[in-house]
Amino acid sequence: MIQMLFFLRFRTQLRRTRPELIASLNDSIASAINAAGGSFNSKNRLMSVSFNEESLGFWLDIITLIETICKTLEKSSSELFGYALIFGQDIEEYDEDRLCRILSSPLAGAGKRSRAFLKRSSLLSMKADPVGKTNSALNTGVWCDETVQEALAPYGIFEKSPRRFEKNQVRNKDFFEKYAELVRFTVLAGDNPALSEEARFPFREKMLQAIQQAGERNIVIGGPEFLGKRDAIYRFCAAELGNIPPLVIRFGAGGRGLVCLADSLSPAIRSFIGESVPKETLDELDSLGALLFQDRLRDELSPYAILMARHFFTLLLQTYISAVRSRLPRAVLVIENILKADDMASRLFLDSYDSLEKKSELRVFGTCHTSLTTEEDLKKWSRVFPQVVLYSRKDAAFQGTVQMPRELWEISYGFSLLGKYFPVFFFSRILAEEGIGLAMFEKALDMFVSLGVADTREDPRPRIPGFASRVEYFLDDHRKEKVRGLVRNRILAWIRAGKIRPCFNLLKILCELGWERNNELILMAIRGDISNGTYLGIDEALRKNSFNLLVGEDNALELRYIFQTMKALVHGDKVQIRKAFEQPVPGTAGLKPFSGYRAQIQANLVSYHLGMKELDAASETVKKAMLLNQSLSEAAVPAYRLFSLVNLSKQQIDEALEYFSFALDHAERMKQFDELGIAAYFAAGAQFLFGNLARAERYVLQSEQSSRALGKGEWADRSRFLRGKLRFEVGHYEEALEIFESLRRGGGEGGIPRDKDLTISAWSYRARVFLAASGGGKFEKPPMPRFLKGDALLFEIEACYLAGDYKRVLALTAESKEACMMDDDFLFTEQPDWRSGFAQCELLSISGNVLWERMISVYAALARCHLTTSPEEKTDILNSMQRFMRDEFIPDVDPNAAVYLYVWYLI
Repeated sequence: MIQMLFFLRFRTQLRRTRPELIASLNDSIASAINAAGGSFNSKNRLMSVSFNEESLGFWLDIITLIETICKTLEKSSSELFGYALIFGQDIEEYDEDRLCRILSSPLAGAGKRSRAFLKRSSLLSMKADPVGKTNSALNTGVWCDETVQEALAPYGIFEKSPRRFEKNQVRNKDFFEKYAELVRFTVLAGDNPALSEEARFPFREKMLQAIQQAGERNIVIGGPEFLGKRDAIYRFCAAELGNIPPLVIRFGAGGRGLVCLADSLSPAIRSFIGESVPKETLDELDSLGALLFQDRLRDELSPYAILMARHFFTLLLQTYISAVRSRLPRAVLVIENILKADDMASRLFLDSYDSLEKKSELRVFGTCHTSLTTEEDLKKWSRVFPQVVLYSRKDAAFQGTVQMPRELWEISYGFSLLGKYFPVFFFSRILAEEGIGLAMFEKALDMFVSLGVADTREDPRPRIPGFASRVEYFLDDHRKEKVRGLVRNRILAWIRAGKIRPCFNLLKILCELGWERNNELILMAIRGDISNGTYLGIDEALRKNSFNLLVGEDNALELRYIFQTMKALVHGDKVQIRKAFEQPVPGTAGLKPFSGYRAQIQANLVSYHLGMKELDAASETVKKAMLLNQSLSEAAVPAYRLFSLVNLSKQQIDEALEYFSFALDHAERMKQFDELGIAAYFAAGAQFLFGNLARAERYVLQSEQSSRALGKGEWADRSRFLRGKLRFEVGHYEEALEIFESLRRGGGEGGIPRDKDLTISAWSYRARVFLAASGGGKFEKPPMPRFLKGDALLFEIEACYLAGDYKRVLALTAESKEACMMDDDFLFTEQPDWRSGFAQCELLSISGNVLWERMISVYAALARCHLTTSPEEKTDILNSMQRFMRDEFIPDVDPNAAVYLYVWYLI
């Protein structure tokens, strides 16, 4: 354990004569010690602190602490009488006070002495006066034992004086021998780079000249790494923009291509544009950026996330140009490593660039790394970069080696790992969360740049050739694991905080970083990718037989079953679902299975039995799932929602409503926001069937907002559609029509799926019909839908009746019963069902065929009543309607029950 002792001579007297000074010194020094991770030990006359030397960059923390304390004391040196700052390993407690008094006294180091400068730092220079440098005979100084000397050798000068205790009449020989090797230490200030700027960037002037010769044209500079490409570009940007930051995209840093586009909203850019754009625009950028940030570890993005990324970057680009326009004629965009952009990212960027009305307002610089780059490689970027400058490997600047102390290798290794998953501007925040101080971080950045390890403070990721193999040489396994543990801890912490979503690629990352498998996290990752529709990585792992390695051999069989059945439920059709559930349910004999896996298996079976309308099997299975769920937290399955759906299918509305409340509370408490959106949707449907339309609308709004925030576009659309139905039910036909039409317009360039389009078109038609019928004038039936099938045919019968075309009503009801029916031999509970607007609501408790037959029957009866004048036939119609009302056993959950009663009254 490394200890620090700090002793201020005449401290007691100074407290009385200079109370404010001593209080200020105490606060400053204590703050510096806390930043360095020190733990205070209770001492009366001196300050005793211990440190955990296992922390990342420990000795850089110590050197930063020494500098801070010395600078603090130097400011008040004229009012102080001496001090001793001692660093050593395992200093005996009974020696501490005596040691401090001797080293802070005027005799310490006095008399004859021999000076030996043990080592001069290659990192820090003698240009400025050394911090804390004093006459060696004065009663002040920083003292270190042999252990600390070895660690701090690269950072300063040691002044050896083995005879310093001579005049103190040291009677205790053991004490003398124990501390004879304590030496005075002086930290070197200033900056003496191991490589000069000319050595690090020999082609700076040549590149700046190429940029200037390009004139107004955009230019990309390509060639090997470490050539100083972006150094030249950023120097030109500084001259061009002044204190305005350029917009920067760093492909290959922090994640996949679209994530890099999202990371271009750095704190500097946000601060700059925040001065000139409306708050609503900034809030929208923040919201979209947070949404994309959550998916940064995925190796695949959903179509919705891609759509949001396109909107985000287009908005950011236009906003940035607009903010610059008020000060300068053109903005600057820098794209680093353009060849590391995947096809989706490059296409999205090019689309956003093409959308600019005045491209002359934006100057674009690019870099690319490769020794084999040809202009053919850059062809897709040619409309952005008409000017290309390429350098060969012989021009590579970085040829030498770097000598660094262990702590700098540790920190640079940490930066290289963090740079795979996070943007550079998050590094200080991530390190702070691990207890690493900002001062040490800033010092490390300065050293990396001066050594040529990094070429800019804005991106401290190592630029050293063969960095990974060098780390293997300089760091032992224990230290490398420390660094990997830091990165792993932060990823897991941000997963727990909901800042990043679990995904299957996360399991690969954690395996690379080293971790003990966590069953809950594995289940959440697989569920997350299935829910998000980004499961190609899991399919690939199964094909390449790497799935078992990531999830563990003991769990593989159960997880394969969970993945295949859940994927079918969420994304498959009824044929694929039935096929997935044909495989036997994995057994658990002889194992200690994770209850979450068994609960998920039961939950998948419940959804399947509900879809097949096997209510007894669903009821028994959901009870097993609920029992297993009791021991789970974040990995809990949607047992309450499924239990509610089972009750709703049995037309037990009160029980269904009660358990939907449990389902919503549980999902919110466990932060299962994807489940929250689906549970809120079905809760809204149940409230609608119960007749509480106001509460139904509250739930459906919650579902829409939750689903939209998670990027689950189809569930958000389904919720919005249900909201349109609720508006229709209360007679707000114009609002309902606008909701339906907005869903049709939201399909984008690719349009919307056929079933979804037909269903929404049918309900838009119905809203138009009732809007026209409620106008008070002569009713004119709107043009009917192109395809009269399902909901559309039913609503055409309804419209013909309202228009008084009773013969057509009879013709349609007599000839088209089969075309009107819905194929409801499987009911979906885990994916939006667009086959009908009645699906996942009325059809959960009423068969589709029964619902259609009832509505067709009552319209046919009304039409016959209008067309006949025969009393006998009217009596027959009335008797038929009475039998219908008596024999159908219309349940409370049929929202058309009042319609049937009204039709009976009319007849």
